[in-house]
Amino acid sequence: MKTRIKAGDEIKVIAGNNKGDRGKVLQVFPRKDRILVEGINMKTRHQKANGADGQRNPDGGIVKREAPFHVSNVMKVEQSESEPLSNETAKKSKKKAKK
Repeated sequence: MKTRIKAGDEIKVIAGNNKGDRGKVLQVFPRKDRILVEGINMKTRHQKANGADGQRNPDGGIVKREAPFHVSNVMKVEQSESEPLSNETAKKSKKKAKK
């Protein structure tokens, strides 16, 4: 499945627990059809303390991180208008461009 969403795009979640939320795409995983969005789909991870020198995470604890989710649950938002770009709107604009 070809994704039209790229890293840095503004999106709106249209399905799932975070429905209606907006965010910026951090990373795209095209082979898995998944994306990682800033501040959306936060999961808790129990992080073990690592690094005796205190390099990475000396204390450990519970850390909240973004988890990737399927690209079909989001809709691209035009940054200039701040309105979601639906499939119907995209089809209409393509028809006008062809004429």
